Amino acid sequence: MFRSKKDMDMSDEEFEKITRPHNEMWDDFMNEFIIPECCAFYLASGYETSSVWEASFDTHINTMLSMLSQSYSDVDVDKMKERISLILKVKYNYIIVNENPLEFAPAYKNK
Repeated sequence: MFRSKKDMDMSDEEFEKITRPHNEMWDDFMNEFIIPECCAFYLASGYETSSVWEASFDTHINTMLSMLSQSYSDVDVDKMKERISLILKVKYNYIIVNENPLEFAPAYKNK
């Protein structure tokens, strides 16, 4: 249920018990699903249209996080790379063959 507007005054204890865990769930969801999807889309579409400049995987992630107003230091980059790589392979049919500079190859050859 949604909290009533009349209950907007919240003690520190309530905040720690109710609001902080929800915010952490949101952060986890964003880092696990949304941000990797956005990054994979940006990389795949930029690669396909030759509109993204050559750089390392880390640099591309940092750029995309800046675009999303997400602090780079708040993200587990290795886990992010794994998620982005999986999305690129499953959804966009690309594998990363080199991280610096970032290079793609088709994950599966068309017959």
